[in-house]
Amino acid sequence: MKALVYGGSAIENIIAEILSESSLIDTLYLSKPNPAFKHLGKELLADGYELIKESVHLGVDFVISNSGANEEGIVDAFLYNNIKAIGVPKKFAELESSKVKGIEFMKKYDIPMPKSIVITNQDELGKCIETLGLPLVLKPDGHTKGIGVEIVYTKEEANKVLEAFLEGKFYEGSKTVIAQEYIEGEEYSLLSFFDGNELISLPCVKDYKKRLDNNNGPNTGGMGSVLTPNLPPSKQTQIEKYSLKLKEALLKENADFSGCIYSGLIFDKSENLYVLEYNMRIGNSEGLNIISFYKETFDKILINWKDKNLNPKDFSLSQQQNICVNVVPKGYPTKKEKICCNLEKAKSTAEKYNCKIYFNNSYLDNEQICAEDDRLMSICSTKKNADNLYKCLNELEISNGDFRTDIGKNI
Repeated sequence: MKALVYGGSAIENIIAEILSESSLIDTLYLSKPNPAFKHLGKELLADGYELIKESVHLGVDFVISNSGANEEGIVDAFLYNNIKAIGVPKKFAELESSKVKGIEFMKKYDIPMPKSIVITNQDELGKCIETLGLPLVLKPDGHTKGIGVEIVYTKEEANKVLEAFLEGKFYEGSKTVIAQEYIEGEEYSLLSFFDGNELISLPCVKDYKKRLDNNNGPNTGGMGSVLTPNLPPSKQTQIEKYSLKLKEALLKENADFSGCIYSGLIFDKSENLYVLEYNMRIGNSEGLNIISFYKETFDKILINWKDKNLNPKDFSLSQQQNICVNVVPKGYPTKKEKICCNLEKAKSTAEKYNCKIYFNNSYLDNEQICAEDDRLMSICSTKKNADNLYKCLNELEISNGDFRTDIGKNI
């Protein structure tokens, strides 16, 4: 069987690693891999329609696409050319690329969500505050790499943030803004695998969004995550009810794809569940927690998934609770900076401390692997090995790198 992994994030890194070691895969092709894992398969240099043509010529059986290219229709193009795909087609990728479309989907199917108002000009803010109160959550409609959400506590602060958004702080993505009621509570990430018929919701992951220890500082795309497989029954029951409602909504929308729905959840102080937003992909680093948890059977899961035949029996709890810590530039997320480390030393140090290291979109600069403005890598281990994980991080000699030191503590 021939497989193609499309993309160069840490998620593609771990999937390529698993498939390169699988007896079920004869040939592994890679498109746009980062330097840390390009050696795991045969790199295809073509792009766009030329990549589709080459994949057909090579006899690729299935592709895994977890990137922003899904929003441009790359999954649709593979499927049109009779190549099976794990990834979300353009129509459903819009539930992530437009938060307005995500809200419309939730409203249509009575999915619990915070009260929300769509804003397109400054004059609408006063009525929003009257309706939703303060503090207020403001978030751009489009992509912001996880750093666009702002919680504002005064009308003056709200005006300032909204003005920056509408003037194009995140380009076209912030010319429409969502105002949401602020809900105080515990946030979790829920990844659900869908195959057009079956929806399997996996254990929740606790995501650490704030930049600094003790949940201080600005919001980020994520500083780390910890798997939380044993939530209290009261929360687990609500998640199961929500998962059933999500499945019914997808089926009513005639969804016929094999892909991941990532639901950002929050439980308020009364333990009522709300859905904050959707990402239509295997999120990073939460996806690393999930894939690591099922690593022993994940190659089989992928093959059944692309055949639209997900089997709950394949999701055996094969590993212990795990954590992942993300390494970012010191100025992240407010400053654009470069971050680097020695690739081979990073790999050997991770092995020394019984950790796994997965690199995000990056490039080589001599013997250094580097990234600009975003997370360079995620380092993961079992939660019991957390002390060694932090020893590993402190030994890596990362140029301009930083990380939180409290991921997974008190859980």
